[in-house]
Amino acid sequence: MPRNHLPSILRQALLALACVVAPALPARSAPEGPRNGALDHAVLASALAALRDRHVEEQLPAQRLAAGLRGLSRLEPALTVALRPDRIEISVGAGARTSLAAPPASDAEAWGRAGAEAMRAAAAASPRLRAADATARRLLVLEEMIAGLDPYSRVVAPREATRARALRLGTGDVGLTVVPDQGAARITALVPNGPAWRAGLAIGDRLIAIDGAPTRGLGPEALGEALAGEPASATALTVQRRGAPPFSVLVVRATAMTATARLDWAGDLPVISLSSFTRETDQEVARVVAGLAGRPTPPGGLVLDLRGNRGGLLQQAVGVADVFLRGGEVVLARGRHPDASRSYLAGGADLAEAMEVIVLVDGQTASAAEALAAALQDNGRARVIGSATRGKGLIQLVHPLPDGGEMHISWARLIAPSGYPLQGRGVIPDLCTSRGEDIARREAERLLAATPHAEAPPPWREASSSGAATAAEVTAADLAAERSTCPSAEGGKLDTEAALWLFRRSVAATAASPGGGAVR
Repeated sequence: MPRNHLPSILRQALLALACVVAPALPARSAPEGPRNGALDHAVLASALAALRDRHVEEQLPAQRLAAGLRGLSRLEPALTVALRPDRIEISVGAGARTSLAAPPASDAEAWGRAGAEAMRAAAAASPRLRAADATARRLLVLEEMIAGLDPYSRVVAPREATRARALRLGTGDVGLTVVPDQGAARITALVPNGPAWRAGLAIGDRLIAIDGAPTRGLGPEALGEALAGEPASATALTVQRRGAPPFSVLVVRATAMTATARLDWAGDLPVISLSSFTRETDQEVARVVAGLAGRPTPPGGLVLDLRGNRGGLLQQAVGVADVFLRGGEVVLARGRHPDASRSYLAGGADLAEAMEVIVLVDGQTASAAEALAAALQDNGRARVIGSATRGKGLIQLVHPLPDGGEMHISWARLIAPSGYPLQGRGVIPDLCTSRGEDIARREAERLLAATPHAEAPPPWREASSSGAATAAEVTAADLAAERSTCPSAEGGKLDTEAALWLFRRSVAATAASPGGGAVR
């Protein structure tokens, strides 16, 4: 199945979660020195350059740094920062004022250096700032630097960023489970045909050391961290078996991914639930759909459940759309950077060709999940049931920082195939369930009596498609008016029931002749 190949910078692009988690601020003291100053400089320069070049709106390093330095006032309320045409001034209360010459407004490297010097001066003048960890101070500056630019750009602390990378890209796994046991660790489970199993390890073996470091005294979490690593990396395990002398084995970690697709059944209708979009989601869905299509009697339809799915890797959502589409546009991305503006296209076979497709969405369906729902709806491949989705239509580029943290930068807007912006509007279902069962049944009757997508689109969307308007010219009032027709809500039992109404009536209509009758 063909796939669009992204340029290297887009391989890290994803639709981030809409919530911002404030990192904890360590209270321990950290020594000041050249090393901290050099890292401050590198992190700030990298962040400022990324915002200048990548953010969907133009950002000047001078203004972003001044805003960021004001974040230190969360620890030191007496701190003030003033950006003058020729300098930047930092002071703490009535103490000495530090004045730094202003570099050119767009010079991210120079402003990063000025920011590091300003942070050093502020810490020298404030006992509160001196007592804070250097990482905590940087986080305060970075968070304020990016705050307010849009609802979804955010900064992720180094430890949290490591966990997030493992979730979306996978982590290395040796394929065993261990528990602390008598001064070492004992293997209690092995993944069949996994790395440790292939290396000859067995349940009951005692793990004495990992890469030469004793396991004595390590708890479950510490043992897990010691065994984890990058995919395809090797770890040396020292093992003792039933009183025999210890021996060492070299185990190469395999990629471990959390499954994102789950197959359930609602009566005779298969339901594929997608929790998010990670590196292998499109392959998971393709395997499930191919398995359904290959049954002696394939089901006449399937449900793709995107309720509660907050997004993930955009390219994976495109890949899932490609499972159901022979061709056509999946989604458009528009941004300032040349690599940000792209058209994502489907191509290849429809693996579910003989099946009717119904998509379930709710108010928590967001970003990549919204792009997938819109693609199947606008290309006439699926009917969408539920409530208005979240309306998160900005792509976040994951920019790694020199300290191991990440900056998730909104760098492009998503446009549905029929021309409307996902940001602020979301996807409006063909059959709305958030207004109650009676209205849902009437809408089901309307859909069953009509050709899919025969309804006239909103006038502004027609204008956009004809070139008379652009997505950017669609007003907030236009979007709010559309969303009000099917208010956002949490998904429930009625969504699946409505899918069964449509499916069973469609099957009956195909077997007999089209006709009316109440939806049952």
